[in-house]
Amino acid sequence: MAGKMRSPNYPALGLSQAVEAASKLWDKEKRTPVAHATAATALGFGSLSGPARITIAALRQYGLVDKPDPGHVRLSERAIRALHGDEEAKK
Repeated sequence: MAGKMRSPNYPALGLSQAVEAASKLWDKEKRTPVAHATAATALGFGSLSGPARITIAALRQYGLVDKPDPGHVRLSERAIRALHGDEEAKK
């Protein structure tokens, strides 16, 4: 046997929680590329802790943040549409 089959990865946050987190990032940083530690602070965490990393990873899994440079994130066009688009885009 080749080994134990792993379950697929899935985001640690629900979509509505992820959009809420994206909104917090928008309020503090807009679309500016920021270091993960800065993003963690904008998301309401005291530092780049495990929960902060999990939240950033969930945002990335939903396509709400891009990685413009190693160690940095910024809100994606998808996040901007989800936050500020028309009702159809928000769905």
